Amino acid sequence: MKVWIDSLRLGMGRVPNGSVPTLAVPFYGWLFREGSHYLSPDGEPEVFVSAEEAFVADALEEDLRGLSESELAELDESTATLGPPAVLPPALLRGVAAVDRRWGGGKGLLRVGVLREVYAYLHRTGAGDVIRQAVLQEVEGETRVLVGHSLGSVVVYDLVRRGQVPQVTTLVTLGSPLGLGTVRRALDVSFAGSDTGATSWFNVYDEWDVVTGGSGLMPAAQEDFPVDNGRSDPHALTRYLRHAETAAAILSGVRGSAS
Repeated sequence: MKVWIDSLRLGMGRVPNGSVPTLAVPFYGWLFREGSHYLSPDGEPEVFVSAEEAFVADALEEDLRGLSESELAELDESTATLGPPAVLPPALLRGVAAVDRRWGGGKGLLRVGVLREVYAYLHRTGAGDVIRQAVLQEVEGETRVLVGHSLGSVVVYDLVRRGQVPQVTTLVTLGSPLGLGTVRRALDVSFAGSDTGATSWFNVYDEWDVVTGGSGLMPAAQEDFPVDNGRSDPHALTRYLRHAETAAAILSGVRGSAS
């Protein structure tokens, strides 16, 4: 937690009168560790069920749109470098190669990892309930701002839509996969609740963050803030937290609740 507070402190130092507010950080990462049935039926990370594979494949297909037949053929030739089927199902290889071609080597696997977590949250029996409860245990009556990174952005958005955090006035999403149409459609099917209503929604993204698909979330979000996290690890939470845009979005909710 300290590294996140220190990163946010850097961001707060870049806005007028910025200071780190009281933070609570829920933890549910244990659900996705090796041996957890929330990641695969038998706890083996490499095992995909058919519905999960289809979900990930659909999201990867978003990087194949508009490619020519010759470009697709080149991708098929490059899939031999992505590892054996024990690592990735054959149906995912072309999509991962397309992501790597656009975003850089290894980024396809990063997107696959986040998508599998999103799938688990939405579809693994009990996973969504466990994660939402972990977050709600840290939300107090005076909590006005929810910040979610990566899968966390899906979770906090879902909580707001479900009306489970009525006291929250500001939602801040960082590095969110909600920019992928497959994720948005799956979330709507999983729970067709209301939108964010009166809650202000600010989204911070890096166009080189493969998890975001390189795009913001407007008009669903009230405002998008593009940032530059560097090319080595643009999805890193610590890099998102150190930006003035992130700090300003958080402070808008904190200060608004005090007025």
